[in-house]
Amino acid sequence: MPSVLPSNILEQWVSCAAEKREVRKDQGQHGYLALLRKAQDEVPHETREKIKQDLPRTFSALPGELQPKAGRDTAEAALERLLLAAEWRTCTAQTFGGLGASYTQ
Repeated sequence: MPSVLPSNILEQWVSCAAEKREVRKDQGQHGYLALLRKAQDEVPHETREKIKQDLPRTFSALPGELQPKAGRDTAEAALERLLLAAEWRTCTAQTFGGLGASYTQ
């Protein structure tokens, strides 16, 4: 039997996302752009260079139907920002002993 979603599912999702965003703000957490600014300032130069070197090979490994439609330069720039933000978040996450992980491919 197929499940039936409530007719207001989008409104519920939007409301839930807004509530979560407010909770994060109250906890001092900020959105992606703030995280990206911190990443650009705090991720070591060597790591940023490694990410840049890996971008062309990342896209060349994708099959044709998964190649970006926005243009390769635009897609690589977006992926670079995403990987940089993910790297910063990973490295600032605390694990046992206060150690974080780092970027590897």
